[in-house]
Amino acid sequence: MLVILLALFFVLIALVSGNNLSACTGAIIGSRITSKRMGIAIAIAGFVAGLALEGTFLKRGINALMPVENNLLLSEAFAIAIAIFLLAHRFRVPLSLTIVFTGMLAGFGFGMGMNVNALFIALIAAFWIVVPLVSLFTMKPLLHYFTRKLRKGHLWKRVSQIKLWLVIISFFTSFTLGANTLGLLFASVPFSYWYKLATAALAIIIGSIFLSEGELRRLGNEIVSIRYLNALLSQAVSALEVEAATLLGVPLSNTQTFTASLYGVGYSYKARLMQRKPAYVIVSIWLASVLLSFLVAFMLAKL
Repeated sequence: MLVILLALFFVLIALVSGNNLSACTGAIIGSRITSKRMGIAIAIAGFVAGLALEGTFLKRGINALMPVENNLLLSEAFAIAIAIFLLAHRFRVPLSLTIVFTGMLAGFGFGMGMNVNALFIALIAAFWIVVPLVSLFTMKPLLHYFTRKLRKGHLWKRVSQIKLWLVIISFFTSFTLGANTLGLLFASVPFSYWYKLATAALAIIIGSIFLSEGELRRLGNEIVSIRYLNALLSQAVSALEVEAATLLGVPLSNTQTFTASLYGVGYSYKARLMQRKPAYVIVSIWLASVLLSFLVAFMLAKL
């Protein structure tokens, strides 16, 4: 069972890394600040660093959702998540592992009659609802404020500074995804720290290089035309929100916060810049995935 669990852990880490890379370095790739190869390298470095330094912080959230460790249930949860992520990859949708895996852990916890921490689940749900809304509605005032500041200085000097900061923020965003989203998987498996870190690092490299193409095109180019300042602020807001959640032990999706920030950027300008269809697809699959994950896990636990 442990061998199967390790294999599923490897596959899911690879799928998540490729699927969510767009939420971390899609901005610097889409705005042509770095090449695709460099953007992927920055994401890999951030993923591994976040996992190594803060990968155990989500243990609190896992204990709240499924207090009793069960390797069979974890293997089933990983297998279901892999199936859902393969579907997401087929349709080039940046899917939230946090939503899928948290829904499954909650389903198993309730289905097995465990002493699930309902208050912590309510806290997680509040973060999922409130934080993306904060991302969405803070972008307009932030963009207007920093745009005015930009016009007061030497334009090209400021643009160069924005590019540098955007690369830094992209690394930090990758760090927070490694700490929170990948950390949710990392903290759930019962292997030794160094053994699972080495396994996860290899999976991150493979997934980021070979499984990120479709999601990069969708999030980087199809939602809104990305400008340097837009990309910087959307990345910064998203990364700070996820890091705050990580420190509290709350699973929070980078994909949710960053996508909401991108739409906040779009609503700051003319509506014609926005393409709403990708948003409808992404949100619909998010909602369906959490409900499906919970129900499938609940029914399996009852068998």
